[in-house]
Amino acid sequence: MSAENKLIVQKVYGVINANELDGLDALIATDLTDHNPTPGVAPGLAGTKQTLSMYHAVFSDLRVTAEDIIADGDKVVVRLAVNGTNTGEFMGLPPTGKQVTMSGIEMFRLADSKIVERWAEFDMMSLMQQSMQSAGAAGGMANSADPYAKYRSQMSTGPIRGSQAPKSTGIPTMMHSTFSSPDKQKFGH
Repeated sequence: MSAENKLIVQKVYGVINANELDGLDALIATDLTDHNPTPGVAPGLAGTKQTLSMYHAVFSDLRVTAEDIIADGDKVVVRLAVNGTNTGEFMGLPPTGKQVTMSGIEMFRLADSKIVERWAEFDMMSLMQQSMQSAGAAGGMANSADPYAKYRSQMSTGPIRGSQAPKSTGIPTMMHSTFSSPDKQKFGH
């Protein structure tokens, strides 16, 4: 079972990399329980497709690489790298045309040869820093003050809060997986 489950998860990443998201229908349950969903998207498989479509729109050559895959029984854990070229507006930042990389860990539970549950943690802070550094180096800013300086300084000194945050462009941040997981509510966070 573990070997079969690993193959299913690898197929999911293949479908994501090919940007053929309808292929997820055969691999992920419609009523998927995502313990770290992207805010503002539909629940289940529909929300997963919505999130991936948004990321493909921002990072035109989005590629997920499974660095390690460990399976035991009905669970599969993946340490992964996500790469892409920033060709669309991301979290209020203009497209940079630069390659960005983000690491993450996902855990899946499978039943009846489909993913039925998902947990995930991604290094969104690193992605934000890369996007801001690239945006600051992008053309058009040579004759003006760096509009991203205050965000860069806050990246190294603490979280961005309230009106300090870049304006949202409709692309969910996924930073929620670190800061507002429903599971953390059980522990008083």
